[in-house]
Amino acid sequence: MITPENTFKDAQHLNAVTWDQVNRNLLAKSIAELMREDVAKPQIISKDEDGLTHFILDTDKENIYYSFSAYPRFLHYWHIVKESIYKIENEVKLDHIDVPNFFIELQETFGVNSFTLAHYVEELLHTLYADAFIHSRRRLSASKLADADFQTIEHSLDGHPWVIVNKGRIGFDSKDYENFTPESGQKTRLVWVAAHKNRATLRLQSDMNEQSFYENEIGAEKLSELKNKLNQSKVNPDDYIFIPVHLWQWQNKLVMQFANDIASKNLIPLELTEDIYSPQQSIRTFFNQSKPNKHYVKTSMSILNTSHIRGLCPKQLSIAPLLTEYIKDILKKDQHLQKMGVVLLGEMVSVSYTHPNYSKIENYPYQYNEYLGAMWRESPINFLKHGENLMTMAALLYVDDHGKSLVEELIEKSGISTEQWLKAYMTAYLKPVLQIYYQHS
Repeated sequence: MITPENTFKDAQHLNAVTWDQVNRNLLAKSIAELMREDVAKPQIISKDEDGLTHFILDTDKENIYYSFSAYPRFLHYWHIVKESIYKIENEVKLDHIDVPNFFIELQETFGVNSFTLAHYVEELLHTLYADAFIHSRRRLSASKLADADFQTIEHSLDGHPWVIVNKGRIGFDSKDYENFTPESGQKTRLVWVAAHKNRATLRLQSDMNEQSFYENEIGAEKLSELKNKLNQSKVNPDDYIFIPVHLWQWQNKLVMQFANDIASKNLIPLELTEDIYSPQQSIRTFFNQSKPNKHYVKTSMSILNTSHIRGLCPKQLSIAPLLTEYIKDILKKDQHLQKMGVVLLGEMVSVSYTHPNYSKIENYPYQYNEYLGAMWRESPINFLKHGENLMTMAALLYVDDHGKSLVEELIEKSGISTEQWLKAYMTAYLKPVLQIYYQHS
């Protein structure tokens, strides 16, 4: 029986205080990014001795402007003091912040047509909904996060550090949000489907073969079970490739868009994976929570996220394993990179499936041939040395609710100076990047 508590659970994190805070946070980020890109060009009113600079940003409306203060940073970046942001309307200073209205008020200034703006506002509202959910969950302190495991860190982040609409996820309803987003903390299983080789293509590195790959990923016994299911469907298992599919993609896209393929047994749904997976910040990429040494699985998802529909391009899938092989060969031959201990995580195996109808249309929108595909990427777990832990570099930008940054916490725990820590970081990250860029273009 459905109860009111369950029905409205998805709105429990929405209240005026939280909503204003996440709008203020997102507006500070928006203005900073728009200034860095020279899209927003506010006027400087005054400067303090410590560098704090006071701005006014006009809008398309004569009676509305915004005021805020910010500290200058490197690379044309401004650190905006969130509490300093005010909207002034008819010379009245308003505390309430509404990010979608900010973009509407500057539509002409930013040169955005109404069609694009409406879509952008939709992504903004979805992002704010997610921000409110994260804010209501009492984000971890920098101290706790510094000692947390890899996946706890991954699920504690606020999304892409510079994309404004970083949690748009257009296509998800509130239940999908609860089931499939990293911040919700839910684990999931993927769906195994068998795809006929007349439509599907599996690509592996030259030193790999299909049988051993699937045995390692699925297990020999389970692989045999899946093949028996194909026998029971009166098809030849050797004619099929196994593809992991996101449950949302199966329910919302594949079962209808590929109904003809399912009816003709070009696609055969089999079962859920035994392994349990954890969604990463990109939503469509999964960490194997059951067996962390196994590959990440990147699935195709037809949701609009960070202003792009997150399918998987067949052309890119077709070259991924060979490109990995090529780059790893460069790595092996470069003595400088070897001395640095650089590890490049490769996309080892890919599979794509061609839609029988959309693929015949000339100049079709990209998303219509990206419904079904998958990619397996190496897990960093396999490369950890004794005493090492993992986190993504995006985590370094984390600032907790008390204003303490994760970087500051890591430096304090390291027992070395800030300068020493930054030099170690740059040696680990920037030095290899420069070597790859300048030596190998």
